[in-house]
Amino acid sequence: MERVGRILLRVLRDDDTTAHQPPQLFFASDALALAGDTATQALQSAVTQISAAIRPIKRVTVSAKGLSEWPQLFRVLQGVEIWAYHGAWIREVQPTFGPSIRERFEWPATIYQADVAAAKQKREQVAARLDALLGQDAVLCLPSAPGIAPPRDTPAAELETFRTRALSLLCIAGRARLPQMSLPLGMLDDCPLGLSLIAPHGADMLLLKIAASLSHS
Repeated sequence: MERVGRILLRVLRDDDTTAHQPPQLFFASDALALAGDTATQALQSAVTQISAAIRPIKRVTVSAKGLSEWPQLFRVLQGVEIWAYHGAWIREVQPTFGPSIRERFEWPATIYQADVAAAKQKREQVAARLDALLGQDAVLCLPSAPGIAPPRDTPAAELETFRTRALSLLCIAGRARLPQMSLPLGMLDDCPLGLSLIAPHGADMLLLKIAASLSHS
């Protein structure tokens, strides 16, 4: 691992594809609200660390209509892809799934093409919004998840609520086709909690440079 670290740092030093000026840092206020006070407080020191090491952070809103709408967009597009790859096998083999898994595989078969077309159109709107927000060199900071992984005995209703909140945060970069890095900079109940960084298209190296600078701050 030490050798890998040295190689990575050499690559970062030699790379000149990113700007020399520190990137503009944005913090997603709506993502913070969705994650909740507990996760936000656990990540506060990490936000302070990044602001000190890179650049002061500016608060922004990712979605004017609310991030809570985005998981359904994710589910529709994910569901139609799942059924395209596995639908024929499921019909032929009829495997036995657990209750929640069975429902998630059965639901994609009911998706209408009109819903898929609407979801694809919405995805392009999401991508355009993030492109306009980040430009060529800004980085978006947000909680990676609303908290640490729930216990195995968490009631199903609570687990679904957590999953929906988590998807609202996790689907941002994927829907916008942007690179994302999660850094375990926070602690909650003696467990690591991630702070995510999302960069513009093609700026993967910028995220690595930020991570390297934080490791030396």
